[in-house]
Amino acid sequence: IDSPVFTQNPAFIDENGNLKNDFVQDGDTLYFDGVFDNKQILVTSSVKITGNSPKFTNSTFIVTTDSVWIENLTIINKNAERHNAWGIFVADAQIVKIVNNNITVYDPASAYAVYIYQSSKIYVEDNELFSSGNSLTYPLLGYGAEECEFTNNVL
Repeated sequence: IDSPVFTQNPAFIDENGNLKNDFVQDGDTLYFDGVFDNKQILVTSSVKITGNSPKFTNSTFIVTTDSVWIENLTIINKNAERHNAWGIFVADAQIVKIVNNNITVYDPASAYAVYIYQSSKIYVEDNELFSSGNSLTYPLLGYGAEECEFTNNVL
């Protein structure tokens, strides 16, 4: 049986952008189209997140589960009203692919386009990653990252 593909609509995200776990199943493909503002999308299911170049502003994808694929997104975080407005944050997860995304983060304190924390087998490939700030500024940061591959990215 093929996994279903869901086009972005209120059925699979709540008003804050979190995945609705009562609707989203492991193995689903979530297809985003359009512009999304001020979302913190907590990815707690093993899903593929993709789309037709959707644009997320002042938004963060927080991945806390294994076997997630994120591709073809544009994330621009500039002057966010919250702290730690990173593009993609992977924490305590394994086997996550971050492919063909364009992520730009401006933050005066800590600007990370992709932050990998205590995770393994994270594959960051073919992305354009930019960060700018006054203090801790890294386009790609790994802390406690093991067996990860970072290939063909523009930093």
